Amino acid sequence: MTDLSDMYLEELQVARRLARNTITSYARDIRKLEKFSHVKQKPSSCLTARDLQEFVRTLNSTDLCAASVRRVVASTRGFYRFLAREGHIENNPATDLTAPRSNSRLPKDLTWDEVEALINQPDTKKAIGIRDRALLELLYATGMRVSELLSLRPENLNLNRGYLVCLGKGDKERMIPIGKQAIFWVTKYYRDVRSELLGKRTSASLFVTSWSPALSREKFWKKLKQYALDAGLERNVSPHMLRHSFATHLLKHGADLISIQKLLGHADVSTTQIYTSIMNVRLQQIYRETHPRK
Repeated sequence: MTDLSDMYLEELQVARRLARNTITSYARDIRKLEKFSHVKQKPSSCLTARDLQEFVRTLNSTDLCAASVRRVVASTRGFYRFLAREGHIENNPATDLTAPRSNSRLPKDLTWDEVEALINQPDTKKAIGIRDRALLELLYATGMRVSELLSLRPENLNLNRGYLVCLGKGDKERMIPIGKQAIFWVTKYYRDVRSELLGKRTSASLFVTSWSPALSREKFWKKLKQYALDAGLERNVSPHMLRHSFATHLLKHGADLISIQKLLGHADVSTTQIYTSIMNVRLQQIYRETHPRK
């Protein structure tokens, strides 16, 4: 990374207080820009508007999906706004930089039966199985992002009163209720298993392993995929799919958008409105399949 890139990332972390995973995503995007500037044999601060348009065309020609390209473009625009504001460049070459249009893909979710099959996969006769059951129950019960789930500390839980306090994007705290099943398995894990996994080690994290003081996102993702295969789910299941399932199932059972927005930690309710599109698509499908005059 160049000095200017490091300065930009530092501003995102210190001034804007973005989450660590968000900073990591920005850093990946800026590295793509720096790799392109290296090919052009000029520093990123000297790239022109035409250069940046070529950069976007280069991104479109790779295997990146449209959403990923849009994120890189957004990171690039933010980087050049920072350079212009701080006086490192006179004119902002990214002012009119545009990203490819969205293909309006709806988030994928699981049916209730699929969620139930997935959650029941861990072998709860074993310590790891109890931990993994607690993880899956809590993920579906709260709709947290996987980064929020794995960054939980024991002091974030108030199981007697049935809620937890989650630290979300921008270090914003929110309180999320927890259902009885999740409370049961998290209590069992914390009371009977966590100290066994830690041994003589200590950890500030709620979810630990027998070899590490914290469970990594990669390890959890890998285990989730295996549980999905064991459950006979043919789709590519991800932690975010359980978050989408949480929101969709709440909406289906009568929850309002504002409540779902607060539970998910969305800054703007417009982000949450995508779930109404899911319900509209399903209503249309049900209508086509059941109305006598098709």
